[in-house]
Amino acid sequence: MKTCTKCKELKSINEFSKNKLYRDNHACWCKACSKLYRLNNKEKLKKYNENYRKINYKKIKEKNDEYLRTHREEIYKKAFEYFDKMGLGRPETYRAGGWFANGETLKALEEVGIKVDTSGRTKYDFGYDASHKQTGFWDLPETAQPYFPSKTNQNKTGSDNLSILEVPNNGADSYWFKAEDMINRFNKNYSGDILDNPRQVTYLSHPHWFNKSEQDRMDKVLTYVDNFKNDTDDGPVIYAASKDIYNAWEGK
Repeated sequence: MKTCTKCKELKSINEFSKNKLYRDNHACWCKACSKLYRLNNKEKLKKYNENYRKINYKKIKEKNDEYLRTHREEIYKKAFEYFDKMGLGRPETYRAGGWFANGETLKALEEVGIKVDTSGRTKYDFGYDASHKQTGFWDLPETAQPYFPSKTNQNKTGSDNLSILEVPNNGADSYWFKAEDMINRFNKNYSGDILDNPRQVTYLSHPHWFNKSEQDRMDKVLTYVDNFKNDTDDGPVIYAASKDIYNAWEGK
């Protein structure tokens, strides 16, 4: 039993959230009081959290990086458990949100059996304002093709490669790019000549943001790409899934 310092009521310890800052590892306010405070102070808490993140940006990043370094494989294995529980089978392909996959991420993915990563892209910066901008992990050309990344440089292949295939997001994405930009990416990767070796172009869209504007954008892009379809004998284009790309590049 424990007394809430807010409402002064004696309650079961289960009515308090766990918090390692306190001797009994439970918060001083009960869950009900904490919830009511959050509901009545949304704007105040939002501003506080924003200011805290700005002031402690470096400290938060270092803490998150350290956690990921020691828990990556554990996180992925836990995710696999949920896939199994829902009867979805084991995933073999992966893409990091925001393209935030570094060399350590790729190594951990390899350890848990992921065959294909699709996080690779052109050079970019990330950060919520100019003072905190940082260079991203990727620096691939717009014409980059699938490759097995080096263990020491994720942007290149070498003599010490990982077994995971990197399939670059070389066609750009429908959220940040115009249809004309994505069509231009296609043209850079396919000039219209006969292909001696397979090439791939990957476009990216987010299902939860795929609104009418993005749908129209991608419709324009794919209508253009359809002019080069193989099944109509107009070119080499075949629409494929990541596993098909892996099978095409595995023996190269």
